[in-house]
Amino acid sequence: MENDYQRNYFWICPDEFGNKKYYFNIKGNLVEVTKEVFNVCYSSYKKQLRDQKKDINANLISLDDVNKDGVMISDFVGIDPDYINDMYVENQIALVMKCINELNDQDRDLITNLLIKEKTERELAQFLNTSQPNIHKRKKTILKKIRKNIKK
Repeated sequence: MENDYQRNYFWICPDEFGNKKYYFNIKGNLVEVTKEVFNVCYSSYKKQLRDQKKDINANLISLDDVNKDGVMISDFVGIDPDYINDMYVENQIALVMKCINELNDQDRDLITNLLIKEKTERELAQFLNTSQPNIHKRKKTILKKIRKNIKK
């Protein structure tokens, strides 16, 4: 779920004693909030920015996105969003599955458990008697390998 925060939504201002006060800018009015609430919302905003940057770097778009003129991408493309080039999607899925099948057994098992069986990194780490950061690093390496093979 995406939030609707913008950069100018978050304000930190000192009071008369120099202590930090945390505010949200809501329709031009500064509303004081606790540091904890501020941090949760600001972290969510920063995560959304990071995710958007990753999507842009990966050339991903959503048909629900709106262009600079306020027109949905699905309207701009002129395709019914419920019927978006099924052949293309099927080909992409087949290509990803082919790349997964070309992995060695350990990598294939790891990525299958994480992405298809929706196991968590922590669960796999406990099962494989290793650390969660090790699983995360292996996952990133495998995904890079898959991306590289897809681009070929």
